[in-house]
Amino acid sequence: LAAWAGAVLVIEGGRDAVASERARAALRTVFPQARFHRIADAGHGLALEQPEEWLRITSAFLREA
Repeated sequence: LAAWAGAVLVIEGGRDAVASERARAALRTVFPQARFHRIADAGHGLALEQPEEWLRITSAFLREA
């Protein structure tokens, strides 16, 4: 895949078994401008598990995009 130069937001849960350094490295390769955020007390269902924190991070990103 070619790298995407546009804005990308990646939010991961601190308890998400899918989120790993290897996955982040792969995402950085394709999305070099990506912003990474971690919600410590969440798994894979971030918006359901921590909706207020997810909304805060997402809203801030969209305001800046």
